[in-house]
Amino acid sequence: MVTPSARTPADPSWVTKACARCGRSFACGANTDSCWCDAVTLTDAQRTALSALRLTGCLCPDCLEGLPPGPGDEDARAAPTR
Repeated sequence: MVTPSARTPADPSWVTKACARCGRSFACGANTDSCWCDAVTLTDAQRTALSALRLTGCLCPDCLEGLPPGPGDEDARAAPTR
């Protein structure tokens, strides 16, 4: 049995999705117990910016991890949410 922490994009419960921001294909584990995005932390400013984009769907690792921090948020990181 595979534990949630050991799951990888090769796990059949992961799906291939197109990034809602750039359109690139990536492995998404949002419907599993643990996804790569659980380890990504976003600042309040980044969350606000994402909300304003009104995207539907998940972002690829490059788009999610590459979001610039907002003013004054460089060191203040919030817990990730899905």
